[in-house]
Amino acid sequence: MVNDMGNYVFSRFNYYQQSCVSDHILIYNSLNRNIVKLPCVDAQEIGISASGLNTKKMEYMTVNESTEKKLAKYGIIVPEAYDENAAANLKYLEEIAEPVLRLTIVPTYRCNFRCPYCYQDHEHAEIMSEEIQEEIIKYVRKHISNYTGVEISWFGGEPLLCLETILRINGAAKKICNDRFKIFTSAITTNGYGLTKEVFEKLLDVGVTRYFITIDGLAEKHNRQRYLVSKKGSFDTIMDNLMNIKSISKARRFVIHIRSNISKENIDEIDEYLTYMNKHFSGDQRFAFFIRPVYDWGGETIEGFRENLLEDEAEKRIMNKLLQSDCSLNYLEFYLDLTGYVTCYAAKINSFVIGPDGVISKCTCSEVTDKNIVGKLLPNGEMSLDKSLIGQWCRQYDNSDVCSDCYMFGLCLKAYCTMPQVLNNERMNRCFIAKNVCGQLLMLIDKCDEKYKYIIDLSNEKEMFSSGT
Repeated sequence: MVNDMGNYVFSRFNYYQQSCVSDHILIYNSLNRNIVKLPCVDAQEIGISASGLNTKKMEYMTVNESTEKKLAKYGIIVPEAYDENAAANLKYLEEIAEPVLRLTIVPTYRCNFRCPYCYQDHEHAEIMSEEIQEEIIKYVRKHISNYTGVEISWFGGEPLLCLETILRINGAAKKICNDRFKIFTSAITTNGYGLTKEVFEKLLDVGVTRYFITIDGLAEKHNRQRYLVSKKGSFDTIMDNLMNIKSISKARRFVIHIRSNISKENIDEIDEYLTYMNKHFSGDQRFAFFIRPVYDWGGETIEGFRENLLEDEAEKRIMNKLLQSDCSLNYLEFYLDLTGYVTCYAAKINSFVIGPDGVISKCTCSEVTDKNIVGKLLPNGEMSLDKSLIGQWCRQYDNSDVCSDCYMFGLCLKAYCTMPQVLNNERMNRCFIAKNVCGQLLMLIDKCDEKYKYIIDLSNEKEMFSSGT
């Protein structure tokens, strides 16, 4: 950033945290999505005091031109006259208008599981026809020139119940992108029960490289929350699948994100669960772990599970348990909580959810109701879209009084979840999880940094904090 606006000041999007493993200050900037660290003595030299972090306004103290260039490079300081809120609003516009076609395809709402916290109705669910599949392929082929790439995410129900549909659409879309020199990426959210090594290799062949699988603790507790229609447990089969996949050559690129949903049922065994996963996956960066409380996403099923939901401070309890572990697992998802794209996919102009009947909606976390339905696939490779409804999903929610001074605004951009505003005309009343546990997230990432190198160490930057001016 070239400074012709006067003196520098600390960015309003900074969050400061004392390291728990060394004599450093960690600085997170939500707008630039950077995490940097510098020795406490150097931090004090520029005006960052280890006492009172995030509770009092700190005045930046000029050191030298070289130092300022490094701090400005990562957004830690900005020119005094620089309008950071305007820059954040521009970032929002850039993110929602990104010219990538994002299709979340739901080939069926059927599922072979009956998880007690699931918000979906799996009864009488249809399967996507070959005609709808062809309409999707036609749309990609016909409009690929309008986009820099295509990202297909598979969702359900359980999408692996429609494996041939995945292979057909992904295979065609990948070829279309390759022929036009466009980027193709693909992910799948699956319960993992049918993800055998053979199936996994077929999915890799058609470009599915990111996998989201849920394991809710060790066998006994997992099987209470994630069981088959027959009530049979699923833990052993999922773990067998993962161990077989682990044997695949590391030359084949993929990441499996293993999520754990924590309730009163399993919170007391987090330590044992992490020990078990360490034994099987420590050091293998292809397997990334993240832990969340069970949330109420609506639907009727959750009512029978409500007494097992954790209290409002559940995220902090979970993070404390993770900090007490030896951090040998890859916690990539927690790093992405602070540095990735948090803007909701439903808020992106070129993002669509395609159901098994060809109906187009914006959000997978709500029922396919009138306000969620924005269009329909047509046989000629077009989409009939209601732009007024799309516009409602793509606008920031109006929490100006709450968000205007928040350091996390640079990350959430008042659009990490637009569903309440669109469906119920309600203001978003829950901040992104990273805000509530930002300090703990930074400490966890710091503990993992020796192995995974997530943090920028400013003390290693050439000529940083050299003597003189």
